[in-house]
Amino acid sequence: MFASRCRYVIIIIIQSFFFLI
Repeated sequence: MFASRCRYVIIIIIQSFFFLI
């Protein structure tokens, strides 16, 4: 459960980072 949530957070951060660039 925790790993799945952490993975989701990492995906959101990467997505936002790509959006900024």
